[in-house]
Parts: sequence; structure tokens; C-alpha cells
Amino acid sequence: MDVCQRQSFRPPYGIRSVSYTGGIFTGGSIWWGTHASWPMAKLVVMDNELVVVAPWKKYSFSRSEVEIRFGGILGTSLTFVHHRPEYPRIIRFGVMSPKVELKGKLQQMGYRITE
Repeated sequence: MDVCQRQSFRPPYGIRSVSYTGGIFTGGSIWWGTHASWPMAKLVVMDNELVVVAPWKKYSFSRSEVEIRFGGILGTSLTFVHHRPEYPRIIRFGVMSPKVELKGKLQQMGYRITE
């Protein structure tokens, strides 16, 4: 059984979306947090909402309340910059998809991107 089934998310029917499977790190600092490796996390990007699904919680952001920073050496790493006090300060999603493809999809859907 896929662990992510406990915290699953499926976009509403008819909503344009793209999803990626990867790993996730959440926490208050880079030294202290919770990690799940690929394929335990999921990123679902829609026109009006971005959802990051970890085995332990689902994090949801409207387009206006999140900025996405790209990084990574072996794969693509996305850090979600937000001001939601109920969420961990660091939410980082890692995926093996090409950075150019993922960045293009996010920009096409109107999300703020920084390097």
C-alpha cells in the first residue's frame, strides 16, 4: 500500500492540473525536520492552488501566498516560501523531473519562481 494514500489528494474533475511524485522535507531548520524519500510525496499544481502531499500531512497554498525557489544538484528541488504560521518554515519537495520542464509548467500556471 502506498503510504501517500493516507494523505491523498485528487484535483476536482475538470480542473487543469499537473502532478509529480518525489520526496519531501519539512521542518524548522535544515538540521531538524522530517524527511520522506521518493516516491512518498506528491506535488499537485493547479491554476488556483498548489498542494504538497507528505505521508504525514497535506500542505495547500493559493497562488498568491507562495513563492517557489528552485535548486538541486542531482534532481530538482523546490522550496516553498510562505507565511503560513501553521505550516513548517521549510517545505522542500524533490523530484527527478527536468528543472526546465517543471519550471515552465509552474510559470505557465502563474506561480512566482525564483532561483
